[in-house]
Amino acid sequence: PGASTFNSLTINGAAGVTTLGTDISVGTLAMTSATGTIEDGGHTITVTGSVTGTGQHTGTGKISMTAASGGTLSAISPAGNLEINPGAGNSIALSGSLITDANVTFSGGALAIGAHTLTFGPGTAVSGMSGTNFLTGSSTSSLSITATNGIGTLFFDQSAAGTSTSVGVSDNLATFTVNGSGTPPLATLG
Repeated sequence: PGASTFNSLTINGAAGVTTLGTDISVGTLAMTSATGTIEDGGHTITVTGSVTGTGQHTGTGKISMTAASGGTLSAISPAGNLEINPGAGNSIALSGSLITDANVTFSGGALAIGAHTLTFGPGTAVSGMSGTNFLTGSSTSSLSITATNGIGTLFFDQSAAGTSTSVGVSDNLATFTVNGSGTPPLATLG
Protein backbone atom coordinates (compact mmCIF):
# COMPACT_ATOMS: atom_id res chain seq x y z
CA PRO A 1 0.00 0.00 0.00
CA GLY A 2 0.96 3.64 -0.40
CA ALA A 3 1.92 6.04 2.35
CA SER A 4 -0.68 7.06 4.89
CA THR A 5 -1.30 10.83 4.86
CA PHE A 6 -2.10 13.00 7.88
CA ASN A 7 -2.57 16.74 8.26
CA SER A 8 -0.96 16.55 11.70
CA LEU A 9 0.48 13.71 13.77
CA THR A 10 1.25 14.12 17.47
CA ILE A 11 3.60 11.74 19.29
CA ASN A 12 2.75 11.86 23.02
CA GLY A 13 4.89 8.91 24.14
CA ALA A 14 6.58 10.14 27.31
CA ALA A 15 9.56 7.79 27.72
CA GLY A 16 7.84 5.49 25.25
CA VAL A 17 8.44 4.38 21.67
CA THR A 18 6.01 4.79 18.77
CA THR A 19 6.95 2.48 15.88
CA LEU A 20 5.73 2.99 12.31
CA GLY A 21 4.53 0.12 10.16
CA THR A 22 4.35 2.02 6.86
CA ASP A 23 5.56 5.18 5.12
CA ILE A 24 3.64 8.28 6.23
CA SER A 25 3.23 11.83 4.98
CA VAL A 26 2.35 14.54 7.49
CA GLY A 27 1.88 18.30 7.37
CA THR A 28 3.07 18.69 10.96
CA LEU A 29 4.87 16.11 13.11
CA ALA A 30 4.47 17.21 16.74
CA MET A 31 6.73 15.65 19.36
CA THR A 32 5.45 16.42 22.86
CA SER A 33 7.97 14.65 25.10
CA ALA A 34 11.75 15.06 25.21
CA THR A 35 11.99 11.40 26.24
CA GLY A 36 9.50 10.08 23.68
CA THR A 37 10.82 8.32 20.56
CA ILE A 38 9.44 7.83 17.08
CA GLU A 39 10.98 4.66 15.59
CA ASP A 40 10.52 4.81 11.81
CA GLY A 41 10.62 1.03 11.39
CA GLY A 42 12.67 1.45 8.21
CA HIS A 43 9.98 3.68 6.69
CA THR A 44 9.98 7.27 5.44
CA ILE A 45 8.24 10.05 7.35
CA THR A 46 7.67 12.78 4.75
CA VAL A 47 7.03 16.14 6.45
CA THR A 48 5.44 18.70 4.13
CA GLY A 49 5.40 21.37 6.85
CA SER A 50 7.22 21.34 10.18
CA VAL A 51 8.50 19.11 12.95
CA THR A 52 7.67 20.71 16.30
CA GLY A 53 8.54 20.02 19.94
CA THR A 54 11.27 17.78 21.29
CA GLY A 55 11.85 14.07 21.20
CA GLN A 56 13.96 11.41 19.58
CA HIS A 57 13.94 9.76 16.15
CA THR A 58 15.49 6.34 15.48
CA GLY A 59 15.42 3.68 12.79
CA THR A 60 16.86 2.84 9.40
CA GLY A 61 14.24 4.88 7.52
CA LYS A 62 14.27 8.68 7.51
CA ILE A 63 12.48 11.94 8.12
CA SER A 64 12.25 13.71 4.75
CA MET A 65 11.69 17.47 5.06
CA THR A 66 9.97 18.64 1.86
CA ALA A 67 8.21 21.93 2.78
CA ALA A 68 8.89 24.35 -0.08
CA SER A 69 8.00 27.33 2.11
CA GLY A 70 8.12 27.90 5.87
CA GLY A 71 9.20 24.42 6.93
CA THR A 72 10.93 24.13 10.31
CA LEU A 73 12.77 21.35 12.12
CA SER A 74 12.76 21.36 15.91
CA ALA A 75 15.09 19.96 18.54
CA ILE A 76 14.82 16.24 17.84
CA SER A 77 17.92 14.84 19.50
CA PRO A 78 19.27 12.51 18.58
CA ALA A 79 17.82 12.56 15.10
CA GLY A 80 17.99 9.49 12.91
CA ASN A 81 18.40 9.68 9.14
CA LEU A 82 17.32 13.06 7.74
CA GLU A 83 16.69 14.22 4.20
CA ILE A 84 16.67 17.94 3.44
CA ASN A 85 14.58 18.34 0.30
CA PRO A 86 12.52 21.57 0.17
CA GLY A 87 13.50 22.08 -3.47
CA ALA A 88 16.10 24.25 -5.17
CA GLY A 89 16.17 27.79 -3.80
CA ASN A 90 14.16 26.86 -0.68
CA SER A 91 15.28 26.04 2.85
CA ILE A 92 14.22 24.27 6.02
CA ALA A 93 14.89 26.36 9.16
CA LEU A 94 15.96 24.94 12.51
CA SER A 95 13.56 26.02 15.26
CA GLY A 96 15.79 24.53 17.97
CA SER A 97 19.24 23.05 18.35
CA LEU A 98 19.58 19.70 16.58
CA ILE A 99 21.90 16.74 17.17
CA THR A 100 22.21 14.20 14.36
CA ASP A 101 23.87 10.83 14.70
CA ALA A 102 22.98 9.24 11.36
CA ASN A 103 22.86 10.05 7.65
CA VAL A 104 21.96 13.60 6.60
CA THR A 105 21.17 13.77 2.87
CA PHE A 106 20.74 17.04 0.98
CA SER A 107 18.53 16.21 -2.02
CA GLY A 108 17.51 19.76 -2.92
CA GLY A 109 17.68 23.02 -1.01
CA ALA A 110 19.22 24.31 2.18
CA LEU A 111 19.17 23.90 5.95
CA ALA A 112 19.17 27.23 7.81
CA ILE A 113 20.81 26.95 11.24
CA GLY A 114 19.53 30.33 12.52
CA ALA A 115 20.18 31.17 16.19
CA HIS A 116 20.69 27.50 17.08
CA THR A 117 23.39 24.83 17.22
CA LEU A 118 23.61 22.05 14.64
CA THR A 119 25.68 19.12 15.92
CA PHE A 120 26.94 16.36 13.65
CA GLY A 121 27.43 13.55 16.20
CA PRO A 122 29.64 10.44 16.17
CA GLY A 123 27.63 8.46 13.61
CA THR A 124 26.84 11.29 11.18
CA ALA A 125 27.55 11.04 7.45
CA VAL A 126 26.58 14.00 5.23
CA SER A 127 25.91 13.58 1.51
CA GLY A 128 24.48 15.53 -1.41
CA MET A 129 25.80 18.97 -0.42
CA SER A 130 26.78 21.26 -3.27
CA GLY A 131 26.65 24.85 -4.39
CA THR A 132 22.84 24.53 -4.49
CA ASN A 133 22.33 22.19 -1.50
CA PHE A 134 23.99 23.76 1.53
CA LEU A 135 23.92 25.12 5.08
CA THR A 136 23.15 28.72 5.86
CA GLY A 137 24.34 30.40 9.03
CA SER A 138 24.35 33.77 10.72
CA SER A 139 26.19 35.68 13.41
CA THR A 140 24.20 33.64 15.98
CA SER A 141 24.59 30.17 14.39
CA SER A 142 26.78 27.40 15.78
CA LEU A 143 28.06 24.24 14.11
CA SER A 144 29.65 21.44 16.11
CA ILE A 145 31.29 18.30 14.73
CA THR A 146 31.88 15.47 17.22
CA ALA A 147 32.11 12.72 14.62
CA THR A 148 34.37 9.70 14.96
CA ASN A 149 34.88 9.36 11.21
CA GLY A 150 34.81 11.65 8.21
CA ILE A 151 31.33 13.14 7.73
CA GLY A 152 31.72 14.35 4.15
CA THR A 153 31.97 17.70 2.41
CA LEU A 154 30.09 20.65 3.90
CA PHE A 155 28.95 23.54 1.71
CA PHE A 156 27.75 26.93 2.90
CA ASP A 157 25.68 29.46 0.97
CA GLN A 158 28.01 31.47 -1.24
CA SER A 159 25.40 33.69 -2.91
CA ALA A 160 26.69 36.73 -0.98
CA ALA A 161 30.37 35.84 -1.26
CA GLY A 162 32.83 38.33 -2.62
CA THR A 163 34.11 41.12 -0.45
CA SER A 164 34.08 41.42 3.33
CA THR A 165 31.27 43.98 3.07
CA SER A 166 28.97 41.65 1.11
CA VAL A 167 29.60 38.51 3.16
CA GLY A 168 27.72 37.89 6.35
CA VAL A 169 24.10 37.40 5.50
CA SER A 170 24.05 33.60 5.32
CA ASP A 171 27.56 32.19 5.11
CA ASN A 172 28.99 32.70 8.57
CA LEU A 173 28.88 31.13 12.04
CA ALA A 174 29.21 32.47 15.58
CA THR A 175 31.05 29.29 16.63
CA PHE A 176 32.48 26.34 14.74
CA THR A 177 33.70 23.48 16.93
CA VAL A 178 35.49 20.33 15.77
CA ASN A 179 36.00 17.87 18.61
CA GLY A 180 36.01 14.50 16.94
CA SER A 181 38.34 11.57 16.71
CA GLY A 182 39.07 8.95 14.12
CA THR A 183 40.44 8.98 10.62
CA PRO A 184 41.02 12.48 9.25
CA PRO A 185 39.66 14.44 7.59
CA LEU A 186 36.59 14.74 9.79
CA ALA A 187 35.05 17.23 7.35
CA THR A 188 35.93 18.99 4.15
CA LEU A 189 34.64 22.51 3.66
CA GLY A 190 33.49 23.10 0.09
